[in-house]
Amino acid sequence: MTLSKYLKESVSGRTWEEAKQLYELQDQGLNDEEICRQANISERDLQRSRGAMALAEQYQDSEYGDQFSDNHYIIFHDLLRFNTFKEIREWLGWSDEKLKALDEKNTAIFFSLLSRLPDLSEEGEYIEPAIKTQDDLIYFILIIKSAMAMDFCWKRMILNMPPILLPKVNKHTKNSAISLYMKLTDI
Repeated sequence: MTLSKYLKESVSGRTWEEAKQLYELQDQGLNDEEICRQANISERDLQRSRGAMALAEQYQDSEYGDQFSDNHYIIFHDLLRFNTFKEIREWLGWSDEKLKALDEKNTAIFFSLLSRLPDLSEEGEYIEPAIKTQDDLIYFILIIKSAMAMDFCWKRMILNMPPILLPKVNKHTKNSAISLYMKLTDI
């Protein structure tokens, strides 16, 4: 079983619509225990859903907010749910208390990777998002571990060019992305 299939099978089913319903229950004056009972979820899952909703709101407030979709919420929920992605949360400066990614620079990079960007080499063309699935998050962990790759990403972003390794990651297989990472980091 692939990791992606495992993650999909073990997801609790939280969707953007379900998260909004949880907020509606809260707006009706229900406390956390009552919300959990009515929605048949654990308090931990309720907190995770609130965090994913807060991250979705942060994304919607960013320059890429008009591209928000249900898939973004699912990625945010998985990012907060699975311990596998702890390094990404740390890199974003995620605060469980504030329900916010606090590292503005890294958050901007992350949001850009979840978004379509103009292809500056071809007018009217766009580069598809580099992160679309849980598998992409796993590969992203490799990239954030490399200071050189992240430095490259930030410099490209400042120049308003496609950040990180988007063209290379999207035009090649995931294996070649790992090879590129190894090359950049001299592994």
